[in-house]
Amino acid sequence: MFITLAAHVAAMAPGTNIGAAHPVGGAGEDIKGVMGEKLENFTASFSEAIAQRRGRNVEWAARAVRESVSITSDEAAKTAVVDFVAHDLDEVVALADGRWVEIGDEWRALALGVAVRGLDGHVRTRTYSMRLGQRILNVIADPNIAYLLMMAGVSASTSSSRTPASSFPGWRARSAFSSR
Repeated sequence: MFITLAAHVAAMAPGTNIGAAHPVGGAGEDIKGVMGEKLENFTASFSEAIAQRRGRNVEWAARAVRESVSITSDEAAKTAVVDFVAHDLDEVVALADGRWVEIGDEWRALALGVAVRGLDGHVRTRTYSMRLGQRILNVIADPNIAYLLMMAGVSASTSSSRTPASSFPGWRARSAFSSR
C-alpha cells in the first residue's frame, strides 16, 4: 500500500484490492501496549504524508492503517487512492502518457507513447532473468530451505562430534591407525 501511494502514477489491475496496512509483529501478532500505539500512530502519519505528497486520499490512507480497511481496484480509482485501473501494460502506458509528475522540485510530463513503443505500436518490454548465482541464492534464501539446511548442518555437526572418526578426516586417521 505504501509503495502504491508513493508512486508517481499508481495503477491497479481489475479484481485486485489494496489496504489493510495495520502494523503487526514479525510473526503476524498484534503489538500491544504503548509501543503498539506509537507504531500505529507513526505508520498512520507516514501513510498520510505519502498520500498528501502524491495527491492521493489522505483520509483513506490513515484508515487503512488504523482500521485495516481494504478496498477494490474500482473503489480505489473512484476515491483517488490510485490514478486508474488498467488491464495490461499497454493500457497503463496509454493512460499514464502525458500525465504531469513531480520529480524533485520540477514538474515533467510523461512522454511514454513515444519513448517505449516499437514499430508495431506495442509497448516494448524487456524481461530480465536471474543469473545462476541469483537463482541459487533465491532458493537458499527461502526460509523453509534455509531452515532445512541449518538443521542438516546442526545434525551433521552433532553426529560428527558424538561419533569420532565418522567424518572424512576421522576416517583417514582411523584407516592409517588400523593399517599399522
